[in-house]
Amino acid sequence: MQKIEAVIRPEAVSRTRDALVAAGAGGVTILQAQGMGQQHGFTEYYRGTEVLVQTQPKAIIIVVCEDERAEDLCKTIVSAAKTDDEGQVGDGKIFVTPMSHVWRIRTGDTDEAAL
Repeated sequence: MQKIEAVIRPEAVSRTRDALVAAGAGGVTILQAQGMGQQHGFTEYYRGTEVLVQTQPKAIIIVVCEDERAEDLCKTIVSAAKTDDEGQVGDGKIFVTPMSHVWRIRTGDTDEAAL
């Protein structure tokens, strides 16, 4: 099993979620976050004062799937979350990590049966 965590722009959440559901993802968790990457913030003016904004709003989408589905789901996320054909700085990143064990609390099912 694999855990896929995608850090994306908040405006891409609904289309990414819909694409994952259409691709057959069993469950999707979405978290609100703040972060920075290569852009390292930007300067904006607030009431006439220059302010350095160092973090941007982001969303984290988490999906756990069988090993053989991970690459296809990552490709689904990339195509749904990318801002345009070439992409933009800040579109996000995907992290894939192995899951050693999963439990469904309600039934006690484990591993693939719990997905």
